[in-house]
Amino acid sequence: MGLIYSPHTSSGRIPTEGGLRLFVDAMLEIGNLTDTDQAAMKEQAMTNNMTLEDALSKASEMLSGLTNCTGVVSVNKDVKYVKHIEFVSLDKTKILVILVDEDGKVENRIINNSEGITASSLASASNYLNHHMRGLR
Repeated sequence: MGLIYSPHTSSGRIPTEGGLRLFVDAMLEIGNLTDTDQAAMKEQAMTNNMTLEDALSKASEMLSGLTNCTGVVSVNKDVKYVKHIEFVSLDKTKILVILVDEDGKVENRIINNSEGITASSLASASNYLNHHMRGLR
């Protein structure tokens, strides 16, 4: 089928471009979550007495169940304190998330705004997280 190949006789197998395309196309076919799935995920996310490890494990488990694919969670062992977090509305569909760690390292991510979250709600979320999560690993 030509979906994987071995660059060397003794090496493991890696996907070909066609193999990666098949995987990505299959992932895109998953579609939207049902209302029941969304409610279950929100309920799990609102559980208060959960460690970070438990939360990540549960997230991987839920995504694995929804996609029927294996889920793996990996975290950096050299975790830094979050010094500041900011959400910036780029347009109606995109939000820029800015994280600053204790060493001043800045990470930026763009996430989808499919819920139509307003700029004032983003500012409130930033303020809340900065107040309650500062110094947490």
